[in-house]
Amino acid sequence: MFSVRLFYFLFAVSLYNLWVLANVLLSGGTIPKKPPVSMRIFRTFVLSTDYG
Repeated sequence: MFSVRLFYFLFAVSLYNLWVLANVLLSGGTIPKKPPVSMRIFRTFVLSTDYG
């Protein structure tokens, strides 16, 4: 069970880092105080993407 929990943790960290990267790229390379892409919009985009 440890490997499943580790996978979920690493997957969550990867998604968070992808969200931060998207916000940095959209703000012109600086770390914004208020993110241009909210987590709700990012989650909707990730869940609506067809991977098949």
